[in-house]
Amino acid sequence: MEFRDFGERRSVQRPNLEAVDLEEDPGLLKGLVDLTAVVVDGGAHTGVRSEGAITYGSLTDVGLGETYIQPLRLADVVMRRCDLSNARWRDVGMSRVELDGCRAVGLALSGTLDDVYAVDTRFDMMALGRERGRAWTVFERCSFKDAVLSGSFDRVIFRDCDLSGAEFEATSARGADVRGSRLDGVHGLMTLRGATLDGDQAREVAEQLAAEAGFVVAR
Repeated sequence: MEFRDFGERRSVQRPNLEAVDLEEDPGLLKGLVDLTAVVVDGGAHTGVRSEGAITYGSLTDVGLGETYIQPLRLADVVMRRCDLSNARWRDVGMSRVELDGCRAVGLALSGTLDDVYAVDTRFDMMALGRERGRAWTVFERCSFKDAVLSGSFDRVIFRDCDLSGAEFEATSARGADVRGSRLDGVHGLMTLRGATLDGDQAREVAEQLAAEAGFVVAR
């Protein structure tokens, strides 16, 4: 097992693709999907409706925009430069999943995310409903402009992300960490009680937090 280490005893288990022999597959994602130990390179599946699971998979440059998938189970999966824009994925279970350089603008995603790592991925205007999980989820250098982020943010790290204009509707945020991320115009910061900010961020959002707490800030 390999882990990504984020310090302070926080880590994400990486997909274990070396445990199986991957074979190339056209990756037909329509209807009932049950893919195991596959490599899918390219292909457009825009607007497809399906359900099922992908276990031990490497997906690169796959077009999944405007898809509707419910339920969906992803385990030990790496997605590189995939397009998930305006997709609707409900009742999702992700475990040991990585997204690298993907485009997920307007994605609606709800479910459990355990040992999930996303880097350099655009989640602008997404709607995320995260159920409480048992492991860490880390977003690094991702964009969440004007996104709506709801549910449990226990054990979630936003590292060097752009959260400008995002709205948080968190039910809990124990262990959450937004240090290094941009917080301009973020709404719902009070719901992130328990999250870690750095000193500069605390000063930047002080007025907004006061307003959310019901204080009148005199000019």
